[in-house]
This record gives sequence, structure tokens and C-alpha cells, in this order.
Amino acid sequence: MPSSPSTAPAERPRVVSLRALVIFGALAAAGMVLLFPYHTLVEGSLGARQGDALAAAYLHNLLRTETDNAQMRFALAAQHEARRDYPAAREAIAPLLGHPDATTDRHARWLDWRYGVDAAIADT
Repeated sequence: MPSSPSTAPAERPRVVSLRALVIFGALAAAGMVLLFPYHTLVEGSLGARQGDALAAAYLHNLLRTETDNAQMRFALAAQHEARRDYPAAREAIAPLLGHPDATTDRHARWLDWRYGVDAAIADT
């Protein structure tokens, strides 16, 4: 027999309670953190094969949050250099020019010079 429009619909039984769903979500997130820790992902990108576009994109995105990480900038520049994208390599290390650490500054200046020369040779 069809129900009349004036009767209230019956409440549907819930398959999973809200509390169980929240606990499951927290456990899944904790499992992902344990399986894919940040440190491992960063080390994997720093040690990725040279010229890997995915590693370069990941390093570029990481540098949005860690703008003063010299090791990541040098790794990104090396990725660009392997793909012979010298302007992008110079752009990656540009923030390191004039760095307070003399060793980092010297290395950045040397790479900037080298990428400039390599770009000039590639243009000829």
C-alpha cells in the first residue's frame, strides 16, 4: 500500500556511525603517514635520477614551503641541468646568490656562471 504524503518518512538505519567513520579516517591517515613519511619522500626526490620531470616538479612544489632550503634548490637545479633547461636551473639557484653562508653562496655563484656558459654554448 503506498504511503500517503502526509506521513513522515521512516529514518534509515545507519551502516556506520559517525564515531566509527572518524576513527577509521584517523587510522587511515596515520597509516599513510607511517607508510609514506615526509623525510622518505624528500630524500627520494633529492636522490632521483637526473632529468626526472616528476622529481623536478615535486622539488619545485616543496620549495614553495621551504624557500630557504639550499639542498633542495641545488637538487632542483641539477634536475633542470640534466634536462638542459639552463634558464630554469639559474632561476632555481637565484635565491641562493648572496646567501649568508659563504660556501653556499660560492657554490651558487659557480653554478650560476656554469649554467650561463652552458646556455651560451647551447645557443650556438
